Amino acid sequence: MESTLDKLKAGQSGLVTAILGDGGTLSRLMEMGMVSGSTVKLERVSPFGCPLSVRVKGTSIAIRRQDAMNISLVLDPQPALPC
Repeated sequence: MESTLDKLKAGQSGLVTAILGDGGTLSRLMEMGMVSGSTVKLERVSPFGCPLSVRVKGTSIAIRRQDAMNISLVLDPQPALPC
């Protein structure tokens, strides 16, 4: 299911499919490891909703919600609950 990083709930993860933005923002995100094909996990959201704490390539980074809105991803399927 396609979504954007800002729509994830804490603990959810997904695979980055595209990153939109201008040159400066795009290169900054890529330097932090946010590239197409990377797995990201939303660790926590600050009390006022910005910034978001995200784990990517083994590192926790903080990004603005407006930048997270430009990161498209495919959600990882939720694990099945035992019967």
